[in-house]
Amino acid sequence: MTCKGNSLNEELFQEALAENKCLRSSVLESVPQAFSSSLEVLTMLIDWCDDDWIFYINELFDAIKPLVDKARTPAIKDESALTKDVKIITGLAGSPSKRLSHMTSLESGTSRSQSDEKEDPWGDLNDRVKRLERLEVFSFDELQKLQQGLETIQEALLVLKLNSQVIRQIREHYQCLMTQYRLPALKEIKKGCEDSFLQYCRHSRNIEANIDAHQAQLNALLLLVKESKEMYNTILQYKTIQINKIYAESAHLSTRNMENIANKTKRETSSMHIITFVTLIFLPGTFMASGILEWPQVNAKAPWRLNKEIFSLFFGLSATITIVTIVVWMIILFMLRRPHSERVKYAS
Repeated sequence: MTCKGNSLNEELFQEALAENKCLRSSVLESVPQAFSSSLEVLTMLIDWCDDDWIFYINELFDAIKPLVDKARTPAIKDESALTKDVKIITGLAGSPSKRLSHMTSLESGTSRSQSDEKEDPWGDLNDRVKRLERLEVFSFDELQKLQQGLETIQEALLVLKLNSQVIRQIREHYQCLMTQYRLPALKEIKKGCEDSFLQYCRHSRNIEANIDAHQAQLNALLLLVKESKEMYNTILQYKTIQINKIYAESAHLSTRNMENIANKTKRETSSMHIITFVTLIFLPGTFMASGILEWPQVNAKAPWRLNKEIFSLFFGLSATITIVTIVVWMIILFMLRRPHSERVKYAS
């Protein structure tokens, strides 16, 4: 008989042969005794197929349990209300209690406006970032550990399945040998080894039952690891999606802020244009009246009268300079705005 195993199996086998005197070749005096001895050695071999499996399964479970518990207990708030987030970002969020309402007082006839504070989109994003920080404990390394555990369990299931198959085939072979073959040499073996053969069959079935129990434990552990791996994948995908979503909404908020700044700058620029226009209207008259032209002195005690020639000269010069100044200012303003309009047209 050739038995393949490691050094531990060899040591245990040699100890069993040394301790059990019935297994020594010098003690065996007949064929039934030798056959019974071979069945006992075979029983010893199939016993090793069941040894220490319970400890191995417990070690696998202890190594995977922290990852499984972590995957089953994440505090994740479902943020499926995407429309709410979009409305907050775009400034369209507004329940009736948060919109600007106008109420007229019957006693005074005055109008009062009440408005609640709008939700701060940046504050909402900060809260969501803090919630995502709780998911930092879920890493890709732990997902790899779950995958390694999954592969180890599958290998163990394959070994148990092959062991059970080999034990069953050996038992069926001996059953066929003891029941179906009608050789004269087997009559003495059947008569002298019936008890040993029945004991071997019963023991092999017990080993198969234990192996089936180990397979059931590993199948349950395999299902648990698969579910935990799927949960890890889902959590990591959820974290990635939420991070991308926050980046997109943050960029949209920045764009809106830049748009608000641009609109504010545009309004201020319009106000400055109005001020400039008014200044240009009054500046020529002020300039002409500042002493650049000499007018005849008028006696303060003389009665007031309108000097049409002087007034016509002053008005003509002031109006002409004002018109020329406004035309030049409008031409310059048009030339400054033209490149911007061309860029907008080109972009569109």
